[in-house]
Amino acid sequence: MACCRSRGDGERHVIAVEELAAVRRDIAGFPARQRAALILAVEGELSTAEIAVVVGSSRGEAEQLIIRARRSLREKRRARDRRGGN
Repeated sequence: MACCRSRGDGERHVIAVEELAAVRRDIAGFPARQRAALILAVEGELSTAEIAVVVGSSRGEAEQLIIRARRSLREKRRARDRRGGN
């Protein structure tokens, strides 16, 4: 049985969709190898060793690519939160 959404639910949904779009824009702006490493780690669920092979790096460099990407995403989100939006 379908249930009506409250106004708050709709607003939360819109905010979530906007945040997802902002994160996608952020990731699209990453250098290619950093973007690939992050996507392979999160979406592909590859190990760091597997990611290193795909992006043509050492395991340590692949770890650093993922760490920098995640740090950048956190910083960009904090900046958006301080500005009050996307």
